[in-house]
Amino acid sequence: MMRLFLFVVSLLPIDATAASVVAALRVEADASAFTVQVTEGLTGGYQIAIDCTENCAKAIHYRETTGDAPLGLFSRDQNGLVFSIWSGGSAYRVMVWSVAGTSVQKVVELSSRGRPNFLSDANGRPVIEIFEGDSGIAPPHRVRWTFIKGHFIRSAAKVN
Repeated sequence: MMRLFLFVVSLLPIDATAASVVAALRVEADASAFTVQVTEGLTGGYQIAIDCTENCAKAIHYRETTGDAPLGLFSRDQNGLVFSIWSGGSAYRVMVWSVAGTSVQKVVELSSRGRPNFLSDANGRPVIEIFEGDSGIAPPHRVRWTFIKGHFIRSAAKVN
């Protein structure tokens, strides 16, 4: 007896809404754990997703999309901060989020004419050094932002 089997092959992707992960990070803050993922969407652009995955006081799902290209995603394992660097045409963008057991919030978004630096001050606090310029003629000058009491505070004086 001969059996006839019919195989159907689809030329469509298995999951037409799937996005490729370009960066991922696990962050522990307070007693909770968070996953941070940057994905490339099918329509162009990128999405950052921050989700509480362990010991969550409540469900936390943060999403933000951008047309800029991701360059880096990291945590310094202190203050529950997640740092990211993006390329946005003629400038770099730095975005920092605070993750905690009950919330995710963007702490700062900065633009820099040169590659930003991530430092610590004498007290061990996170410092972001960016480069600002008013025009294309004058050279950019350094500006430091220091994390103090839950916020990044701009230095009073310009650093050369």
